[in-house]
Amino acid sequence: MDKPNFNHLGIVVIGRNEGERLRRCLESVINSGATIVYVDSGSSDGSIELAKNLGVGAIALDDSKPFSAARARNEGVEYLVSLDQGIEFVQFIDGDCELFPRWLELGINYLMDNDETVIVCGYLHERYPEASIYNRFCDLEWDTYVGDLHSCGGIFMVRLNAFSAVGGFNGAVIAGEEPELCKRLRANGGKVVRVAVDMAYHDSAMLHFSQWWKRGVRNGYGGMEILFKYKVGGSIKSALSIGIWGGLLPASIIASWLLSSGWILLVNLIYPLKAFQIARRMSHLAEKRAGDPWIYSLSCMTGKFPEAFGQIKYFISALLKKPSGVISHK
Repeated sequence: MDKPNFNHLGIVVIGRNEGERLRRCLESVINSGATIVYVDSGSSDGSIELAKNLGVGAIALDDSKPFSAARARNEGVEYLVSLDQGIEFVQFIDGDCELFPRWLELGINYLMDNDETVIVCGYLHERYPEASIYNRFCDLEWDTYVGDLHSCGGIFMVRLNAFSAVGGFNGAVIAGEEPELCKRLRANGGKVVRVAVDMAYHDSAMLHFSQWWKRGVRNGYGGMEILFKYKVGGSIKSALSIGIWGGLLPASIIASWLLSSGWILLVNLIYPLKAFQIARRMSHLAEKRAGDPWIYSLSCMTGKFPEAFGQIKYFISALLKKPSGVISHK
């Protein structure tokens, strides 16, 4: 196996008002030897100046067009290639994340050894899982399986030629841009793979209910958009689950209360029974923290409600033919 050449690696960091989190992010990669660019989406906290002071190339998105992570990453790649046309691999990372020291080497090695793989990612961990129940939800959500994937999250390494061959991210996608990209990459013969190594820390800083709710709305909206507008089939099961558990069943329970139906007790038992089923299925999470199977179950069940609201928001936007703006929990 050849030694990885970081001269052929580019890193695209995106962010908006990340403050010290951006500093930690950039400091985790600036000594890698890779070409690094930072793309800013309307920050007012001096993020661009911070990046430049650390020796990182930085650009600001034109605010006359809607901001999106997809657009920021695409423009980051364009700027990256303008700086170095010898780049073969691109690592995407958000400004609230920090890469583990050995990830870049491991990621490049994997892509060099597996020609059919176009995207590789690893484990993503919440930086402060004990800071709030919402951070804990995120930490458990990211504890997913390894191997071939339908899609990945926004922190990953990709072959630049494969990324360019499908036209990069779809800049019009508000949320769910990664599954939409992965669909096109897989249709073009590539594989998306998660390996069993630590990749990055993510500092969600999700301390309030309102942040958690908005994140759920974004997920629900994005799931509907990529399903109906871009035909990403892997979203069907998730969309149905959200619609049933976050919309249909709550409506049935309310109707039972209003009608004083004899089925009310049975309907009310559905949620705790489902929660028990999920916790039992995810019992292996207890190896990390004893209560994690139940925390994960709580996250799954309660998250359906804001996600269902996001689905409704999508359908209203579609009917009115008025796309939603960026939905952010920050």
